Amino acid sequence: MPERSGRGPDGLADAGTLADLRRPVVAGVLGKGAEGLTLVALATVVPRLLGPADYGRLSVVLTLVAVGSVALTLGGSTLLARYVPAAPVEHRPALARALALRLARNRIAPFALLAVVAAVPAAAGRVPPATAALVLVALALNVAATLALQADLGLGRAAAWSARYPVQNTVLIGAVVVLHSAAGADGAIAAVTVAGAAGLALALAATASLWRAATAPVQLPDGAARFGVLAGATGALTQLVQRGGVVAAALLATAEDTGHAAVAIGMAMAATYAVTQSFVVTLPALTARLSCWWR
Repeated sequence: MPERSGRGPDGLADAGTLADLRRPVVAGVLGKGAEGLTLVALATVVPRLLGPADYGRLSVVLTLVAVGSVALTLGGSTLLARYVPAAPVEHRPALARALALRLARNRIAPFALLAVVAAVPAAAGRVPPATAALVLVALALNVAATLALQADLGLGRAAAWSARYPVQNTVLIGAVVVLHSAAGADGAIAAVTVAGAAGLALALAATASLWRAATAPVQLPDGAARFGVLAGATGALTQLVQRGGVVAAALLATAEDTGHAAVAIGMAMAATYAVTQSFVVTLPALTARLSCWWR
């Protein structure tokens, strides 16, 4: 088959060449390498600074935000990587934006339900209202960042997707150091919201051209909604198994035990997703190549 140019209108990657397969893999590996360095600091410097009890409380908040964010965005990366690269190059930005906005609209009701659930323990005095509010804001920021970067990944651009967590973790560590010394455990929890804002800022900077561009209305592909639901349900069950241990420890053990569990689970998850990342970032390119062969 003749070599393709790999570029379409607006300079978007056509993701059909071998180079388009290599670029996301390189970005993913570099991103995971940088993320690994930040995770080492999160597992060593932060626990030592906060102490077992405060780190246990922080780890519960981090887990709730991570699980909530993943639950509200599950299936999005697979959905966009499956359908956007299969469309003609000139239609991909409009389709990526339409799918991302559809995903965002569909997440409003679940997020509102989570807000109601969070309000119950806050009203009962089990959780400080400020903590519940910070968790919800951090969750909203992380969901928005993920949805935007999923659209970017669907267009075959993996750099911002791969850089998101190294940037976010670096900001988190710095914010924890500053805010914990000023306000104790509450300051450390506020640092999660600051890190979420940094992740969203990166996502909006990377995808600004996508949201500003004038694109014609596009019809969503047949089967996309069902595909997204199935991918999301599969991912939700996986996350429940992988990350539920921290929440279980918070409910059944002490804050110190929760902190220890968070360190162990966090390191195991880092190793797992270091491998997964290499496959996720290549999905758009592989989809485009398969679509080319079938056409």
